[in-house]
Amino acid sequence: MKSLILNKKTIILLFITILWCCIIFWFSAQPAGTSTEMSSSVSKTLLDLFDKLFKGNTPHFITGVVLNGDHYVRKSGHAIEYFILGILVLNLLRQFKIKRYGIWAILLSTLYASSDEFHQLFVPGRAAMISDVILDTTAAAVGIIIVYLLFYKKGRLKGNT
Repeated sequence: MKSLILNKKTIILLFITILWCCIIFWFSAQPAGTSTEMSSSVSKTLLDLFDKLFKGNTPHFITGVVLNGDHYVRKSGHAIEYFILGILVLNLLRQFKIKRYGIWAILLSTLYASSDEFHQLFVPGRAAMISDVILDTTAAAVGIIIVYLLFYKKGRLKGNT
């Protein structure tokens, strides 16, 4: 077995990845009421942004989607969290020179998404949803595939996928 020597870049990436997992855990630990307030706050901020963009004449369909869109805000939050997690895990595994790191990154992201949903069973007002695991896994896979293709296109990957 090869000895594992951690360079500065790998240590920083490991720290950022663990920190990101903690952030995801923190969001999932919020009771339903707090989570709803956070989503509503994001919706309000989006509406303010659209009002500035459209100089106070935001189209009604946009206003309707934003005001009634806490569900979409939550799902977008899931997707963004796991898109970033997938990219972090991919790069971390690449640093560790793990074979088939793209596949392993998707599997680890799925495992974390599953454990995150299980964790929510113990949070007041929250529930575990298989649809969230599917969304999270899909978002992680999209991030992984995009980064993989960008590296591949630039010739930075050396067949260690």
